[in-house]
Amino acid sequence: MNAAKRALKIIRQNCQNEIRELNKAYKDYYIHEHIILEEFEYIELCAWTKAMKLIPKEMQDEILKLIKNKECRFESLPDFFKFSVSAANYKV
Repeated sequence: MNAAKRALKIIRQNCQNEIRELNKAYKDYYIHEHIILEEFEYIELCAWTKAMKLIPKEMQDEILKLIKNKECRFESLPDFFKFSVSAANYKV
């Protein structure tokens, strides 16, 4: 689980703009209904794609082992990164 916590720390430190954009998109889609679902999904995809690129391959492999061994609740690496970007504002 250390790899997952280290990954979340890296994301929290390096994706602040993407996290802010995602939070704004979340409000615009779910609360104010100013954007459509496709726009929200695009912003989400951009954010977690950047997050994936920041995490070293070895660390991604460690997280993938946790996923395969069912030691964490995610079903795939993209699921992990989607959650990580969304959760990066919160302390772990």
